[in-house]
Amino acid sequence: GPGGYTYSTYVTGTNSFTQSDSDYIAATTASFTTAITTRGQESKFSRWGGAITFDNDGSSTWYFDKTGTPSGNVIDFYSVALHELAHAIGFGTSSDWQSLVSGTQFVGDTAITNHGGTAVPLSADLGHWANGTTSVIYGTSTPQETLMDPSLTNGTRKRLTELDAAALEDIGWSLAPAPVNFGDYNDNGFVDTADYILWGKYLGQSVSLPNRGAAGTISLADYNVWRMNFGKTGFGSGSLLTGGAVPEPATGFLAMVYGLIVWSVQRRRFR
Repeated sequence: GPGGYTYSTYVTGTNSFTQSDSDYIAATTASFTTAITTRGQESKFSRWGGAITFDNDGSSTWYFDKTGTPSGNVIDFYSVALHELAHAIGFGTSSDWQSLVSGTQFVGDTAITNHGGTAVPLSADLGHWANGTTSVIYGTSTPQETLMDPSLTNGTRKRLTELDAAALEDIGWSLAPAPVNFGDYNDNGFVDTADYILWGKYLGQSVSLPNRGAAGTISLADYNVWRMNFGKTGFGSGSLLTGGAVPEPATGFLAMVYGLIVWSVQRRRFR
């Protein structure tokens, strides 16, 4: 959870203070108090620091590779660390959060807007979303169970979702836009072979694909964008695949794509 603070002020002296001295002391004390209690922020979450503790007593099998994909009976450290970090900066743990809890629902304006105009159900502890609450990964259109519901399935990874981010904004944080993940044509947060297949599917067509970096007909330029960004994610760099080379758009591949298009047209004629 978030941290706290203690402080005290006192004035000493042997001579009488002039009114100017007293005014200066009062202004300095007020400025110091504001810096300590709110870090200079006008409102909302302003705690100092926080604390997270991880238990590594051998009872849990952790998965520590932030660029890999967890699977099997392991607990993804990335997911747990991100979840607890959100608590440390006020999600579910601060008075700013509690002020937006009404009964068993969260009523922050940004979260309500993100949740389709309705208040967001909370878990029994009132510090998490209700179990199974879904959203989309922040900056993408990929569905995911929210980071801040109270459970994590072993062998899976969770990332910050739009609903999680909306609640952080409601308690006073300003979030930067998610970076454009160029080459991620299916907008799922990963630049991988699935995007290459999508590029090939629409090659030569005038369609709208996300994260292109260009407009107009899908072309070889879009392949080059994908190739330069292959292996990147919207959440930090690192290869998402083990082994294998980046596919080349060989003439044979282009011919195969053309052949599939012709075959599909011919097949539709018999329907």
